[in-house]
Amino acid sequence: MAKATSIIKLTIIHGILASSLWCQSLMAVPIAKESGFSGFIAVGALGLEYKSNMIAGNALDDRITDNVINSLTDEASTESTVIPNFEYNFKYTFAESQTEIFLGSELMDVLTFDGISRLGVRKNFNRVGILGISALFSTVPTEVWADPYDTSQPRQSTERTTRGAAIKWEDIAGSKFGLEMRARKLEIDGGDKSGLNAPYTGQVPTSLTPQELNQQLNREGDISTLIGRYTWKINNKNFLEPQLRYRDYDLDGQAIKFQRTSLRLNYLYNGANWKLVGVVVANQDDFDEINPLFGRKADANGIGASFTAGYKNPFGWSKQFSLLGTVAAYENDSDIDFYTMSGSLVSLMALYRF
Repeated sequence: MAKATSIIKLTIIHGILASSLWCQSLMAVPIAKESGFSGFIAVGALGLEYKSNMIAGNALDDRITDNVINSLTDEASTESTVIPNFEYNFKYTFAESQTEIFLGSELMDVLTFDGISRLGVRKNFNRVGILGISALFSTVPTEVWADPYDTSQPRQSTERTTRGAAIKWEDIAGSKFGLEMRARKLEIDGGDKSGLNAPYTGQVPTSLTPQELNQQLNREGDISTLIGRYTWKINNKNFLEPQLRYRDYDLDGQAIKFQRTSLRLNYLYNGANWKLVGVVVANQDDFDEINPLFGRKADANGIGASFTAGYKNPFGWSKQFSLLGTVAAYENDSDIDFYTMSGSLVSLMALYRF
């Protein structure tokens, strides 16, 4: 289930970062009326209090959690760190055909360090809506523990990456409904070594060999996602967007296959100078089989919230420049203590639009 932790907690605040104020992943963004380049770059840092037995960090900091554990019966210890953060979005619009080519990041899911970038194309088909297709790949590779269950020695970190594709249909038939389907392949550099060095923790010794246990706990595999959303325009400045997300983690390890159902509510205030974003998310993870290392399923429930404030043209520097601040918290409570995780953060970013 170590694997679960890395993936399981993906539930966490997918809109958590400051750039969510302008990023396409929050509310539908119409295609520009004029041809040319546009986009934004956002850079900053975030302070993070984090607890996880599965995630080591990312390529920018691969020691965010403790590499030494003494037991598989305990929750992870809480660690604090400061890490760099960046988001970007570049696009070129062909106004006459209402077509847009884009390359951009999709809000890193900080608590699982799952950052996705997209390269794709969108086109407005008028009454049909806006249709888009894109390739998905990891922005910054996530660092996970090669064998998260190893209590005999310091654990070694390794890269976890994803790649795949997405199809998105916005403003369906002129309505405010939207659908998106994603398919990604999850891979661990050097292969997954989960369970090869794990100690026995249950009431009755498992009959599985380390190799058989590794097969049951293998975190590599396929992730399929379906997202439904509706954008409600309260007035010219206030918007609500409820979302329903379903993810199927069809992983190679039978004991860590699971389905996640998530409910999310986004709120956006779009003022002349101030932009405010609030996100509340709740999810449920349902596992297919009992984990042979712990003797039970790793079913989990999570809840989180974030608030972001952005101010345009601070100190009169430039109308293209904004400052963004975010506070967020999330907890995912698993039926197996080893997989329980939580985190909170404070983020400050500078964003430049062009």
